[in-house]
Amino acid sequence: MTIRVRARFVDGVLTPLEPLDLQDGCEVVLSVDGVVETEPTDPTLAALLKPFDLDAFLNNPAPKIFNPDELVPIDVTDDEWEAFDRAIREGREV
Repeated sequence: MTIRVRARFVDGVLTPLEPLDLQDGCEVVLSVDGVVETEPTDPTLAALLKPFDLDAFLNNPAPKIFNPDELVPIDVTDDEWEAFDRAIREGREV
């Protein structure tokens, strides 16, 4: 059986862009025909994925300044904090 479906590749995972009529847990063989460049639909994600412009950053007349008084505290358990810290240090999801 052959199914042709578009998918998105993010963080090492291919995700189909439409439902698949497959049994959960079944193995498939993938054949990648081509890569389609797309823009993210989430504006926040799109902004994060734009290349960093060092000149614009250095020459910004009104830079955002870190203000510790504007920090928002969050309530997390020690286990949640350790998982977060580990994910940041290892550069991957935990």
